[in-house]
Formats: sequence, structure tokens, C-alpha cells
Amino acid sequence: MSPLEISPVNRLRITISSLANLMNLLIKFPPKLFSTPIQTRPHFIFMKNKILLILIIILAFVVRVLQINSFPPSLNWDEASLGYNAYSILKTGRDEWGSRWPLIFRAYGDYKLPVYIYLSIPFIAIFGLNALSIKLISIISGTVLVYIVYLTVEKLSKSQKIALVSALLIAFSPWSIFLSRIALEANLFLLLFALSFYFLISKKIYLYLLYILL
Repeated sequence: MSPLEISPVNRLRITISSLANLMNLLIKFPPKLFSTPIQTRPHFIFMKNKILLILIIILAFVVRVLQINSFPPSLNWDEASLGYNAYSILKTGRDEWGSRWPLIFRAYGDYKLPVYIYLSIPFIAIFGLNALSIKLISIISGTVLVYIVYLTVEKLSKSQKIALVSALLIAFSPWSIFLSRIALEANLFLLLFALSFYFLISKKIYLYLLYILL
């Protein structure tokens, strides 16, 4: 065989390498909303980390929603107010005091911000007025927070292992589980704050400003 000739095996290797480089370019451009750097580690390790992340997120959701009607045993006053106002807006377009589509909700002795209430309306429309539908925004917020923490730590540390450990800690942190099992505006704010910080370090300034406004 001439030194200039390429064996079939080497030709196949070159073809596979070219296809891999093309896939890397397709993944990188255009960038996605939650894009991550092109992986240089072996493919099976990359897939294993993604599977672990999915399992962590699923478990985070399960521990936040499991027996939600029993633990805690009942809604508190603030949760009942959030749920009733969302239900009232759904049925009449007015809050409990008769104000039409308010931006600040008047309650007994305080005032409530509108984002949690308006986001709860679709779930109350689907599941009815009950503890699950009222708390679902908080449950989802606590679950999505796990993923945002993973993205943020991976962005800062450049390490998927550290990001996975961080996501695991948030998923099973008692304070996060507690906040996610009650209808709490602060838990939704925590998610929005984490999102805004991720967009800031990702240099997506327009999305950062949007979440700051929310």
C-alpha cells in the first residue's frame, strides 16, 4: 500500500471525526436559551450526568408533592387568601373586595402581589379550588429551582459534578422542601431571582431585566 493511500479503517475514523465536529457546531450555533458549553468529556459520562440530573429533578418534585393534602394538614390564612382570590378572578374577574383585575390584592390586614395569584388561575381552572391547585405554583417553583441551580453552578464552576451535587443539595434541603409545600410568594420570588442571576451571568441582559421587572 502506498504511503499516500488511506486504509478503509482510517477513512471511517476521519468520517466519524468530521461528523462529530459538525454536530458540535450545530449544537453551539445558534445558542439556545439554556445552552451549556460543548462537552469535551466522553459521551457516556455526559449522558450519565444528564440522567442523574433528570432523576434528581424528578425526586425533587416527588418529595414536594407527595401527600401534599396531608403534610401540612391544612391551608393557612395566606394560602386560603391566594387561592380564593385566584378563584374569584377566574369566575368573576374581580378579587375578594370586588376590584376588577387588580395589580395589588387587598387582604385582611395586608396586601398581596399579583404574580402568584394570576399564575395559579390556570391550575385552579383545571384541578378545581383545592390545596394542590393552590400550592402547585410553589411546588413547580421549588422543582425548577433545582435545575436553575444546576445551570448556574455549572456556568460558574465549569464542572458538572459540582453542579450535580449543588442540585442534589437544593432538591433535598429541608428549607426548600418546606417552602415548596406551602403556597408562598417568596418561593416563587426565589425562583425568579435565581433565573435573573443565571441570565445575568449568561449575559442575557434582556431576560435579566424582564425577570427583575417581575
